Amino acid sequence: MRPIVTITLIVAISATVAYFVLQEPERNPREDIFVNSYVELMLLWSQSDTVSASYLVKRDSILAGFGLTDSSLMALKRELNQDPERLIEIWDRVELQLNARRESLGLPTGADSTKE
Repeated sequence: MRPIVTITLIVAISATVAYFVLQEPERNPREDIFVNSYVELMLLWSQSDTVSASYLVKRDSILAGFGLTDSSLMALKRELNQDPERLIEIWDRVELQLNARRESLGLPTGADSTKE
């Protein structure tokens, strides 16, 4: 009976490991906050002519809506910079989400959306 128990344990452990390895990684809520806040800030920036007092108030309001300050956003960015491969994926998400938001607002997307 001992070999059957050993084989059963090996199969059970292998199945458990395979389950966790094959699972999609869970999204980090901090990454979602970064992406969402950065998209809103980029929209604000693209629609502003200057960095005025009104711009700064709107920026601070956007950050506060995500529970951030300017310094906490930069700290989060530094934290995310520690994993360059993951950061590329995050910036891809920013770009996709920004284009979707711009499109929903009837604004130009992609290369047409940059300020000169």
